[in-house]
Amino acid sequence: MRDTGRGIFLALLMAVLVIGCGKGGGGVVALKSETLLDGWEGVPPSSTLWEAWDKSQTAESTTAFFTEGAHGYILHYDLAKCTWPMVWRKTEFALDLTSVNYMVVDAYLPPGSPADISVYFALAGFGGTKHAAPPITLHEGWNTCITDLDGSWLDTDTRRSTVHVEMVVAAAVGHPNGLVVFDNLRTAKK
Repeated sequence: MRDTGRGIFLALLMAVLVIGCGKGGGGVVALKSETLLDGWEGVPPSSTLWEAWDKSQTAESTTAFFTEGAHGYILHYDLAKCTWPMVWRKTEFALDLTSVNYMVVDAYLPPGSPADISVYFALAGFGGTKHAAPPITLHEGWNTCITDLDGSWLDTDTRRSTVHVEMVVAAAVGHPNGLVVFDNLRTAKK
């Protein structure tokens, strides 16, 4: 299922209000394969729901880099100030990822970037414990970063009820500042 611009985080909010909140909870939404979670399009822009981890980084919507639609989401970082730069968001509802095998995001690394830049997902459930996926090394240009949710890195409870999503940039300490652009955060099935 491809999104019309807003991303599933916003589109499913109404369904959760009807399904989950009427029963006293925030709701759990079972995701299917090929679900666009966020394409950083739409009004209000979903980019206002994502945040940089701390003030040493900036994150914002961009029209300069994207793979589909007209926007991507750019993270400017300085590894001398923050060694684990990331963008993150807390979901409006719990995501049940048990019916999907992969979480996928397109990530852009500009020419001239260090060769050891990688990205990875970190997910947390209601308990708050973060589970970090293995890192994926980026190459210059656009990369399709595919994370296997069936791996041992993710526990069953978090997979059933993910409420916190991070996209983390990793590199050796001492690298200068840089940027990574994200687009088309989605799920996929084998």
